Amino acid sequence: MKTIASIDLSTVHGGAGRSQVVLDKLQSRYGSQGVVSFIGQPKFGAPHNGIERVTGKFDTNALWGGDVKRSFSGKFNVNRGTFGGLRTRIISAE
Repeated sequence: MKTIASIDLSTVHGGAGRSQVVLDKLQSRYGSQGVVSFIGQPKFGAPHNGIERVTGKFDTNALWGGDVKRSFSGKFNVNRGTFGGLRTRIISAE
């Protein structure tokens, strides 16, 4: 097994940002209903034991003319770069 020195690890960049990870999760759940996009930016709370609470709003524009706005909340694991515990609520639908 090969180890990575801390100095080498500090030069590693890349991966998806927190907002992109959240958007990907929303897209995987609601993408079949249309194009998913944020309304504003998601809000990330202060980390507690490596977990950040995330809240925000998003819009799903259906290709056949519908439009649904929802709020969401969930938890972002800072150490793993994953988003889970997704809960949504419909704000409005057209």
